[in-house]
Amino acid sequence: MSSQSLDGEDFELRQLAWTNLTQLLRHNPAGVSSQARSFFRVLLQYIQPDNGYKDWPLHWTHPQLSVLRQVALCTLHSMAPSFPKAYEECGGPVLILQFLAGCSDSNLLETGLHHMHQACTASPLLCATWAGQGSMELALAVAADSTWPGRVRRSALLLISVLCRGSTEAAQQFLQLEGVGCLCLELEKLKLVGHEAASLYDFAVLDALWSGIVQSPAALQCFLLADGLGSLLDLLDQAAAALRQLLLTIIADVLGSDSGKHIQATDLFYEWVSSRQQSAGHVILELWRQEEGGRGVASPYCMTCQQRSTCLSPRLAAAAVGTASKNSSDTLYMKVHAIFSQLGFPEAASHVDLPDRATLCAVEHYIALHQGIIWQNMADKFAAEGLDPTEEDQLRIKDNIKRAAGIRRSVKEQQQALLQAHADQLMQAELDFVRAKRAQDERDAEARRYHKDMSNLTVKERLAAKAKREQMLLESFAKEEEAFVFEDGLALEDFSRRPSHAAQDEAMERLTGSPSQAVHNAADLLRKQCSDQKMETRMHSPRSTARGVGNNLQVERRLSDFTGMEGDASDYDDLQRDSASDESDDEGYESD
Repeated sequence: MSSQSLDGEDFELRQLAWTNLTQLLRHNPAGVSSQARSFFRVLLQYIQPDNGYKDWPLHWTHPQLSVLRQVALCTLHSMAPSFPKAYEECGGPVLILQFLAGCSDSNLLETGLHHMHQACTASPLLCATWAGQGSMELALAVAADSTWPGRVRRSALLLISVLCRGSTEAAQQFLQLEGVGCLCLELEKLKLVGHEAASLYDFAVLDALWSGIVQSPAALQCFLLADGLGSLLDLLDQAAAALRQLLLTIIADVLGSDSGKHIQATDLFYEWVSSRQQSAGHVILELWRQEEGGRGVASPYCMTCQQRSTCLSPRLAAAAVGTASKNSSDTLYMKVHAIFSQLGFPEAASHVDLPDRATLCAVEHYIALHQGIIWQNMADKFAAEGLDPTEEDQLRIKDNIKRAAGIRRSVKEQQQALLQAHADQLMQAELDFVRAKRAQDERDAEARRYHKDMSNLTVKERLAAKAKREQMLLESFAKEEEAFVFEDGLALEDFSRRPSHAAQDEAMERLTGSPSQAVHNAADLLRKQCSDQKMETRMHSPRSTARGVGNNLQVERRLSDFTGMEGDASDYDDLQRDSASDESDDEGYESD
């Protein structure tokens, strides 16, 4: 394989030779380590940076050199896991790291990061070597640089994940280089995506975060202080369904890990509230119920509100879950059970409402219920295949099935009691609402009547207000009329002692014109008292005969106010004449 040839056939044959030699060495690893070491040196010539080496193949054109570098990285990717010691002795990890640090080609960078990820996964030796050479700094720099394509950043995140799991030194570097803040920022970006389809990049972010924070209590403490658990719960509430199981796994590990004495993950879990004002426990239990609905079966684990009156028998429940398990596993059920096991079922029940407590009863007994289903499936399988287990095995199967059926009945009773209590609460709340609404309506109506606001009254309320107002006016009119008759009675008694015929005529005229029945009665009384004079009944205010013109005007004003009629100038002239006539009559009476 001459390194000085410019022939196109040499370019093709070189790649073919590398492929054949790779297959030969991988299938015969014993006794060929020296050949592998030589082969590594040849491949690494195409990975070295441009530093003036004599063996640097500058004779290749740029497109040819890019292709050969790509093939060399792929070949190293296949060879390094099989010969990690020879690869490390040739200085491969160091050269790869230097090459990727100055690489500007996204394809070569992606291939190199992928090579490092696979090599670290297969060989703890190479993982420790790269961790000591500063590979974590390179991976975080690429992952945080949004100018690189998503596939390149995904390879960097995968490398971060395997380095944190495989090397304690790399986990410390992850914390020192603020890797927690970098991945928390990526979590916030995932929240903006919402319910769109999950991508491989999303899984890589969560995998790197999981590996980085769980391995180190200090990193977990930083994660909680940065509200990372809240971001995980937000993402669980908003993200695509494909990410739920991984998110539940991370949450369960965070709750079960030692986060230190400064902050507790369980406290943050209970304090979190979603954008729909739902607690974390409710959101996770809702995922449990959605999983049941997605299977299209009535779950034997949980009896929902619509299933309060009926419940599947153990055999039917086992058959239903057995049918559903062909298409889906119980992974989500197990993860939900793990989360509430870390929280503690009694403590978790105190932070959820009654319907969620009913679901939590099934979550708490999930393991026992699932074991009963397994025993039932085993018995059905033996019966279908015609197998006859031993007497001891039959007794064990029956006992386990019976125990699971007893647990299921107990769960059903607890759920019925909780759901009935919830129904009673809803009924009482509805009654309280109706009472409060009626009381508020009455207060509003009273306030409108007090302020005399007719704009918002109904027709019935307006008619009632009108009748009340008319009754009030009638009562007021009757009282004023009684006072008038009383005063006129006293005046009539005084009139009966006075011989002034002009005054009596005027009084009779005014009494006759009054519309009041009480005034007419007063006129009759006056007529009886003056029957000897044959006087016609007339109406006149008694106060006008005993006072001057000013008093007559005042009496006229009261009479007009009472009757609704106003006097004109002629009426006042009449009053003056009547007053003068009364005075002359008085003088004649005194002379007599």
